[in-house]
Amino acid sequence: MDYIELINEFWKQNGFKPFGATDTMVYFYLLHQCHVRGWLNPFQVQTRDIEYHLSITRKQIGESKNRLRDRGMIDFTAGSRKDTPTYTILGLSSNMFLTETQSETQTETYIETYSETQTETYQEIPPKERSPIPPKEYTPKETDNNNILLTRTREEAELWRFDKLLQEVVDGKHRMWEDEMRKKHRIDNVVDYLPSFRSHVIANAKMTAVTDVNGFKRYFNVAFRFFSKSSPLELLGQYEATAKTGRYRSFCGWYASNTPNVASELLPLTEEEFTRLMDVYGSEKIGAAVMAISNRRDLVAKYYSLYQTLVQWLDRDFI
Repeated sequence: MDYIELINEFWKQNGFKPFGATDTMVYFYLLHQCHVRGWLNPFQVQTRDIEYHLSITRKQIGESKNRLRDRGMIDFTAGSRKDTPTYTILGLSSNMFLTETQSETQTETYIETYSETQTETYQEIPPKERSPIPPKEYTPKETDNNNILLTRTREEAELWRFDKLLQEVVDGKHRMWEDEMRKKHRIDNVVDYLPSFRSHVIANAKMTAVTDVNGFKRYFNVAFRFFSKSSPLELLGQYEATAKTGRYRSFCGWYASNTPNVASELLPLTEEEFTRLMDVYGSEKIGAAVMAISNRRDLVAKYYSLYQTLVQWLDRDFI
């Protein structure tokens, strides 16, 4: 399997029996680490690096690895004080560089065969019956490279272009846009969200809107809230569980109980953001502003982050 096929297989398995959020993060983190190492398989990753990047405990990592191994997604060798844990992505092609080269050759063959098939098709039709619209489906042909069978449909061509853009993001060809998304949506790695983004696009029939780079970037930004790995309530629960101060923990409980519509739709305040706002505005103003936001019926369409919304409202002395 190549990279995209592994992603597809993961979501296929998820359809039969959903993976937990932790298992999903661990699998795609390991898949990304394999990628950045030039598809070295097996490869080594320090457990403390997984703890740091995913913000989960060593115990959670161990349980997740065992579940992924039981599902046939990975294999691993436990580490020791002297040895780093070794991981193997199961199903990964033994030579990913060869697979990428074949993909490029397949793309060139697709374009040439598409053009030849169009020419042959129009030559067979009498001039008065010719249509300016190419037929939707073309006869499959074998390429000279490894006998790969290509089906000529517009839908598959759109999917191929979309997957090519996904691969460009994985390869780091849109770093400036990734940095922008990381800052706006407060995420560590855009690549981790690509599988769920792909599933969302296919399920919602938006393929045509994302086959060019501008449409791809625009739709990722707009639809992020619908395919992100954690819901706002899940994030709030994580923030409350890891709270360092009782004041922030109390705010999380009050926020979830008194403004459930806001808590379920907007990204919650982190403890750092909460402290920053408290130092400037105080608890009464912040509480009143949150309640006022909760009364707005259009908040889902207009706002995304509770922190950004509060800054805008409080700076304008809206309350």
